[in-house]
Amino acid sequence: MDNINSIPVLGSVPYLRKFSNLRDTNKSIIKDLDSIPLEKYLYLYDVLLSVNKVYPIRSLAITSAESQDGKSLTSILLAKAFSSFGQRVLLIDADITKKHIHSRLGIENKFGLCEILKNKESSIHKGIHTINKNLKVITSGHKYKNAPDLLFSKENLNIFNQKLFELKDIDLIIYDFSPVKSIDSYSNNFHSLRAFELVVIVDALLMLVNKNYSTERMYYHSIKKLLKKNIFILGLIINSRIHKKYQSLASAYERTQ
Repeated sequence: MDNINSIPVLGSVPYLRKFSNLRDTNKSIIKDLDSIPLEKYLYLYDVLLSVNKVYPIRSLAITSAESQDGKSLTSILLAKAFSSFGQRVLLIDADITKKHIHSRLGIENKFGLCEILKNKESSIHKGIHTINKNLKVITSGHKYKNAPDLLFSKENLNIFNQKLFELKDIDLIIYDFSPVKSIDSYSNNFHSLRAFELVVIVDALLMLVNKNYSTERMYYHSIKKLLKKNIFILGLIINSRIHKKYQSLASAYERTQ
């Protein structure tokens, strides 16, 4: 069986008009989180519960083939939805070259993932921001020039993972990863390339794609790249993308399910 074609489509992310110009305005959405349609995300929560019966998942990463597919917004909405369903969620911004989580949630980015990795003795609690009772966040932190090898060394990742393991008040960790396309270039995206090494401590990965993913070479290239790293791809989620022209595509997709 073709490994790529056997990856299941789990469902779709709904088009939300209030977030349609989010990338242009770079505004905080913290006040709008309580109004998202939680029922639209219940399907993925059910998948997670089902998989957990045979393959426990405590950490889940979200990536996409390329940028501007709504990956960071989707990561936030899924983290919010899962936390509303009773999961104690920690959202980590691992897209350190195009970090958005802190601005979307209106929190500071002075001490985050990179600072925790840089100083092995640092407390992970210093980098945790509390959004509500069930939702916490670690921002990306600063991008240190000429330091990605040090930050994302195997030793540092193991220490970081141990710190995460010791967090007893967290049920699920969600990583917002860099797009797969951004890790192709050593010269321009070396930080993204190194940050993607976090995948070795992640239990499963979700791939965010648009409705026409099956005909795009970028999608196949990205999936092959992930499979070569022996990553467990839990499934694909269709993104209606944050644009009006995709509304009809998203609606048509929903009617076929």
